[in-house]
This record gives sequence, C-alpha cells and structure tokens, in this order.
Amino acid sequence: MSKVFSLICYILIAFFLSGCLLGDDSKESEDNGSYSLISNKIQIDSFPEGGGLFILSMEPSEDFEGEIHLSIEADQKLNAILYEKSLSITKYVSEVEFYPDSTIAFGTFPINIISRHGGIKESLMLSVEIHDPIYPNGPSTPYPPQKFVAWLNEGYPGMGISPGIKWIYYRNEPIITMPGSSLEQTWLNQSWEMTVYTKGPYPYKSWYLLRKRGEVLPVFAAKRENLNYNAHYEIDVAEYKK
Repeated sequence: MSKVFSLICYILIAFFLSGCLLGDDSKESEDNGSYSLISNKIQIDSFPEGGGLFILSMEPSEDFEGEIHLSIEADQKLNAILYEKSLSITKYVSEVEFYPDSTIAFGTFPINIISRHGGIKESLMLSVEIHDPIYPNGPSTPYPPQKFVAWLNEGYPGMGISPGIKWIYYRNEPIITMPGSSLEQTWLNQSWEMTVYTKGPYPYKSWYLLRKRGEVLPVFAAKRENLNYNAHYEIDVAEYKK
C-alpha cells in the first residue's frame, strides 16, 4: 500500500513540475516583437547632495507582446533608484532618480539600465557628471515657490497640489550669469515633477512646468512676469521659457 501511495505522489509531483515548466515556456513565448528604450537625457550634470531624474520610455513595435524587465547598475554613492521595473504597452514609462552622496568624488559616473525581453538582453548607458557645487550666485532655495503652489491650489484644486505637500528638491542646471542671470530648479513629490525657470535681469520672469509622474511629457505650464501673486497665468506647454 505504501509503495502504491508513493508512486501516486511521485506521479502528481512530476505532473505539477511539468505544468510549471510549460507555464514558464508559454510565458516566455508571449515576449514577441521588438522595442526601443529611450531616455529624455543621456547625461546630467549634478553635484554632491544634488540630484537628478532620467525619464525612460519604451517604444514598442507593432507586433510587440509581453513585457520588458529592467534592472540598474550604478555606483552606490549615486543613490540611484529605478522605478517601474516592468514595462508593457499599457505601462511604458519608468524613471531613474538619483541623489549623489556628500562624499562622492568629482567626475563621470555611468548608470547602466539593463532591459530583458524574449530572452534578449540590452543596455542603455546613461551618465552623471559630478561637479563642484559652488555656483557664482550662491545657493538656491530648496523650497518650491509658495505663491505658485498657493495659486495652483486655489485655481486648479483637482491637481492635488497644496501648500502642505512635501517636495524633494534638486537642481541640475548651472546658473547663467551673462547677459542676465537665469536659474532652473526642479522639485519632486509622489505625483508630480515641478520645474521652474527664472530669468533676469529685473524685473524677473518665471515659467512653471508640471509633469505627472509616470508620464513622459509635461501636462501644464504657467508664467509670472512680476512678483505679484495675481500675476500667474496658464500658458501652453510649448510656451515654456518663451
């Protein structure tokens, strides 16, 4: 009796394992077609305790099926984070966020994004150039523009951007001092990326750009031509910096 029971158990285990293997084969067979993995930037300038963000998007061929699986290789002192490690036709955007350590050396640091699909492995090479953090016009504020946030909260409450939201700050563009000073800064929260470009000389003008996280392109832009709270007004995204 025990021999018969053991034989039955052996048959059931073998059947279960063969089903799992078939399931894996069928899943891999779903990975058809080709794709391109594209980054909005290939190289970003930053500094110790600065930061930056690469936006990755997957462009599939017409016959694409399945998913691509992403992984990241980067120096630990970049503190790089890869979001959305699986991309498909319906979920095709990921991000690489990094915050260089205070002790990181100056120089070029590669970031290798590895993608796998249908048994094929590909690489997308990005880089971060770490510079001296000293800028001609001194440090900039780590806080987002409160008047703009209040204006958004009042006029566009559906965005969910209110004065109490916590933002993470980084700046990856140098200050241009001639003929007039200009500065571009970026803040992140869980839902939005906010970029603000301010240009002089006085009276300063500011442009604001909002991109929803998980999407490639900005969805909202605004402008302010003086320091008056009521001077903000919505513009077309294409008019940013114009």
